[in-house]
Amino acid sequence: MQGIIGLFLAGCIGLSLGLMGGGGSVLALPVLVYVMGVSPKPAIAMTLVIVGTVSLLGLIPHWRAGNINLKTAAVFGSATMSGTFIGAKIATLPMVTDTFQMMLFAVVMCLAAGFMIQRSMQPLKPDDPLASYPKPICRYCWIWLLSEGMGVGVLTGLIGVGGGF
Repeated sequence: MQGIIGLFLAGCIGLSLGLMGGGGSVLALPVLVYVMGVSPKPAIAMTLVIVGTVSLLGLIPHWRAGNINLKTAAVFGSATMSGTFIGAKIATLPMVTDTFQMMLFAVVMCLAAGFMIQRSMQPLKPDDPLASYPKPICRYCWIWLLSEGMGVGVLTGLIGVGGGF
């Protein structure tokens, strides 16, 4: 029965990823830990493989449509991969317990939810649907991309979330 529930929830996660483009790890980690009984450290590694595979499949139609900026992807992707390696190394430290990782995961989820609620409460101008998004600092965009990528990577390696953020 546990396997059937896990498969059903995996389908719901896939549907969520397809409809909204994010949330894979945030949904998959609790399902793996609390429904499927996988301990947190292996579950975090599993979410990287699961979400990475789904993201790769989701990339194909965007690649065909020409929506991929290779320079931005290379800068952000290389920083994210480096950060993920660092985050995974931090996760192996003796003081980083399963409980600590799950608590950090919960804090990050709550922060993300708070930011999403705050942003949704801002009124949108009908003529500019992207008005609520901050303008990039274009003179030094590559520095911003590197620092964001490194931060996302560390979170990904440490607690398994990152892509949707």
